[in-house]
Amino acid sequence: MADELNVSPWESLELGNRLATMHVLRTERDLDAKRAEHDGDPLHHEVMKLAEESRANRKLMVWTAKVAIDAGLAERMILAREAEGRVVADAIERALTAIGASPSQRLAALTAAHAHLAGEDPPPAGSPPEVIIGEVYDPSLDPGEDEDDGPGTTDLGPTLW
Repeated sequence: MADELNVSPWESLELGNRLATMHVLRTERDLDAKRAEHDGDPLHHEVMKLAEESRANRKLMVWTAKVAIDAGLAERMILAREAEGRVVADAIERALTAIGASPSQRLAALTAAHAHLAGEDPPPAGSPPEVIIGEVYDPSLDPGEDEDDGPGTTDLGPTLW
């Protein structure tokens, strides 16, 4: 399947999980409709047939999920999302550098971006961020060790990524 669709084995496994889940949802909807059609009679042959298909589809969904977990798909997906996040953060950093944003503007922009990605409301414009997630040392931004700040800090201050 992976060669025919030009996708990686990981993508095939993820697709298999999605398809199995969609089959369960479709079968459950069909089962609910048949129950309603036959006045909730669980012993009607059409209802029983769909109930059996539903159980089989749920077993398949659980099995494909277990295979994915065993294969490390969940970890791989997390790593992929983290890598995507780093690409976005780097793009934001480069854009802020290109427009000559001050350290406070950079911090405000990154705080707003972080809040948006976390599903939170960004702080009001012009207000200092109340919470700083962490500090990242980026040697490319460090003009050198400063006695006042100590090693491992930058003139830009803390960043969110």
